[in-house]
Amino acid sequence: MANPTTNYGWQMPTPTDLVTDLPADFEVFGQAVDTSLLGLKGGTTGQVLSKTSGTDMAFTWIPAATGGLTLISTNAFSAVSTKQVTGCFSATYNNYLVLFEVTAGTADASLKLRFSVSGVDNTTTNYFFASNGIRPTGAAAPLTTNGAGTLDIGRINNNSTQTQKYHLDIFKPFTAAATGISAIGYAQDVTAGIAINGGGNFNAANSFDGITFYPTGGAMTGTITVYGYQS
Repeated sequence: MANPTTNYGWQMPTPTDLVTDLPADFEVFGQAVDTSLLGLKGGTTGQVLSKTSGTDMAFTWIPAATGGLTLISTNAFSAVSTKQVTGCFSATYNNYLVLFEVTAGTADASLKLRFSVSGVDNTTTNYFFASNGIRPTGAAAPLTTNGAGTLDIGRINNNSTQTQKYHLDIFKPFTAAATGISAIGYAQDVTAGIAINGGGNFNAANSFDGITFYPTGGAMTGTITVYGYQS
């Protein structure tokens, strides 16, 4: 028996081998293949092969890489003075992306939020937030929340022609620990807009499963979309 394979050196039967030698030849060949492929054995559902070194057939099974976003809910609202999204935070994800869009507001107002549990807003004075605001014509007044019962994250303007958008990262709301938040937003009125960038937290060990948005005046129409960050 000769004729080794180019890549692995497995010996295989040749046309000149005696028929009586074939069982033993195939045993040698099969054992060589089995030994070479041992590194591919094992693993479990969802795992992928990873190289452990530059050596041929040096593999191990590891968990598949994760990342990206998973859509949890899309919540439209129309002409409301408050909008709550319940059950959007859970043990499935640690961190969340919340996209808040207002397509129409009926008054110039501050935009505030609270976290909630089973539909009940937490109004304890544990909300802290700081941001800066910029207008095309110069700086705008910063937003601050220092130990209040709600969190002031931005502005809503009385304008039906411009969508006002806020990008919120919510850090570990379901974990019984302080909940972090960062916010980027832009509100547009007829004459000028204001860009806002800030962050803060709910500085107490609470577990939340929902979030509530409301302006300090008027009504609003728009959409709230919640995503979970895969990790």
